[in-house]
Amino acid sequence: MILKYLLRKEFTQIRRNPFLPRLIVMFPVMIMCIMPWVMNMEVKNVVVDVVDNDKSTLSQQLVHEIEANKYFSFHGQQPSYTAALNDIEHSEADIVVVIPQHYSRDLTLGNKPQVLIAANAVNGTKGSIGSVYLSQMVTTNAVPTLQALQTNVSTFYLFNRQLNYKRYMIPALFAIIMMMITGFLPTLNIVGEKEAGTIEQINVTPVNKWTFILVMWFFVVILLLLSGLFTPTRSMPAAAYLTTYANPVSYFIDAMRTVFIRGGNLKSILHQVLALLGIGLVMGCWAVQSYKKNH
Repeated sequence: MILKYLLRKEFTQIRRNPFLPRLIVMFPVMIMCIMPWVMNMEVKNVVVDVVDNDKSTLSQQLVHEIEANKYFSFHGQQPSYTAALNDIEHSEADIVVVIPQHYSRDLTLGNKPQVLIAANAVNGTKGSIGSVYLSQMVTTNAVPTLQALQTNVSTFYLFNRQLNYKRYMIPALFAIIMMMITGFLPTLNIVGEKEAGTIEQINVTPVNKWTFILVMWFFVVILLLLSGLFTPTRSMPAAAYLTTYANPVSYFIDAMRTVFIRGGNLKSILHQVLALLGIGLVMGCWAVQSYKKNH
C-alpha cells in the first residue's frame, strides 16, 4: 500500500509541474525524429576533382564512371594537379584523382599505370573511405577481368540488408532515451523534495555552480561515449574497451540492437539481461546503504 501512495504522489507531482510533461513527451520525439538523420556516419557526396593527363578513351571512361557514381559529387576536370590541390585547400574538393600520361598505352601493353589519389584527411573517415571507393573503381577500370570476377560474387547482407545506418542508431537512441528519462525524473523529484536539505548543504559549500553541474554530468557523458553508441566497442583502445564490461549503457544498447535489427529473443540477449540485473542489484544495494534519513 505504501508503494501505491508513493506512485500516486509521483504522478501528482508530474501533473503539477508544467516542465515534466514537456520533458517526457518532447524530449523523446525530438531525439527520435532528428538524431537518426543528424548522426549519420555514411560517407556520401565526396567531392572529386579529376586531372586527366592522358585524355584517352580509357581515361575518359574512368572519369565518366566517377561522375556517375552515387557516392561522389563530380566537381569537374582540372588542368593540373596544382589547380586541383588549390580546390582542396579552399574546401571545394575532398579528393583529387590524377590520371598519368600514357595511361591507356600502359594498360594495353600490360603495364600498371600509377594513378594518384590525394585525399583531404582533415575528416579522416571521409578521406579514408572515399579513397577506398576510388581505389576500387580505378582497379576495376584497369583490370577488366577483376570486374568480371566481381560480377560472379554474390554478397548477402544479414539483418540490415539495405546497410541503413539509421537502423543501427535507432535502437541505441531508444536505450539512451529510456535511461536518461528514468534518470531525469527521479532526480528532478528528489531535488524538489530535498531543496531544504541536500541542495542547501551544497549551496553553503565553496563549490562553484559550474563545477557542480559539470561533475553531475561528467559520469553520464563518459558512460555514453564508452557505450558503443557511435562506434563499435571493439574499435576502442584496450583500456577503454575493458570499461564496457561495467557499463550498463553498453549492455542496454547491445540488447536493443539485437532485438530491433536481428529480431532476437530473450535467449539471444540473456547475457545482457543478466549483466544489467547484476549491475542494477549492486547499484541498488549501494544506494540503499548510502541513503540516510534526516530525523
